[in-house]
Amino acid sequence: MEYVARQEGRIGDTIFLEVHPSVIHWEGVLFVPGMANTNGITFHPIDEARGMIDYEVLYTRTNWSDPQVQLRLQAAEKYEILVPRAIPLELIRNLPNG
Repeated sequence: MEYVARQEGRIGDTIFLEVHPSVIHWEGVLFVPGMANTNGITFHPIDEARGMIDYEVLYTRTNWSDPQVQLRLQAAEKYEILVPRAIPLELIRNLPNG
């Protein structure tokens, strides 16, 4: 969504915030294996998500020219982690101008 909005000129430069990994253990945090606003998408508690995440394609060196790997990567890039409350600034690692 960010890419399309930027290409269409609806938004300017974007920054992807690096959030401390401890946030994933907060109560109520959910994993979505795609974009959360997709019809029919399922929401999962983090414990359940461990078996659903394609760690291999996210964290290992692999043959990026393989079309199957590209499809897996495209799917993994749509994963979302939903946090039910505000994240304190000290848990955001790369705040600009700060």
